[in-house]
Amino acid sequence: MVFGSKIDEDDSDDSQQTQTKVEVDSKGDTTTATVTKKPLVIGDTVTTTISDEVMTQTINSAVQNANIQGTAPTAEIQLDSSRDASAMNVTLNTASLQILAAYEDAQLMISSSAATVVFDAQAIQAIAKQSGTSLTLKVAPISSSKLTAAQKSTAGNSTVFELAIISGGKYISNFNNGQATVTLPYKLKDKETAAGMVVWHLSDAGELTECETIYSTAKETIAFTTPHFSEYMIGYVSNKTAAITDVDINPNTGAGGMDICCTVPRF
Repeated sequence: MVFGSKIDEDDSDDSQQTQTKVEVDSKGDTTTATVTKKPLVIGDTVTTTISDEVMTQTINSAVQNANIQGTAPTAEIQLDSSRDASAMNVTLNTASLQILAAYEDAQLMISSSAATVVFDAQAIQAIAKQSGTSLTLKVAPISSSKLTAAQKSTAGNSTVFELAIISGGKYISNFNNGQATVTLPYKLKDKETAAGMVVWHLSDAGELTECETIYSTAKETIAFTTPHFSEYMIGYVSNKTAAITDVDINPNTGAGGMDICCTVPRF
């Protein structure tokens, strides 16, 4: 079932006032309210600002329609750029986040050609409590020159990227047992297979912590879930045998009964 409403909003790449439409779609146990924005693409970075009015309307649409349908609400900010990008920089007003976080299975999804980030209700609540009136979500690859010597030694030629939430000049990295699931475009390199793909948390000391990772050969994307934001590395393990690739995931048991530490988002 699809619904829709319109609000006035200034798109990032257009100084004239335009109407932003919120589309609401209920499928299965989820009701998703989606607002689509046309962002600026500066260099390789998708960037935009979502106003309080747009955030509030989107979240209220998700919550109100979810209540009617008896489903879980998801508020989605979709950035529709005319070309691909490798980084994403999105500023959001935080006033209405607590409304969404009040629902146990709620999610906030921010998607673009550079990345898709999904926060669960606990993460939304933790972020809202630590934020000022606005926050900026940043997903970007990191050049080798910005890594510590230990990180460079560990990463080698692997792709390293930063996940960050910044509010009032402060970095918010702890989600208080909440989870964020991040999906990035990634094409397999020569001799890499889906089964061997792994995303690792990369500490300043160059230490690695493996994240539950899903590689989709159909979409050419790699997804992982984390309880905090920091630096991460996309790696490959040639002899890895237990991998989750292109399967339906049970949020409680994982693939084929495999225990997982997180909830996979309802895309």
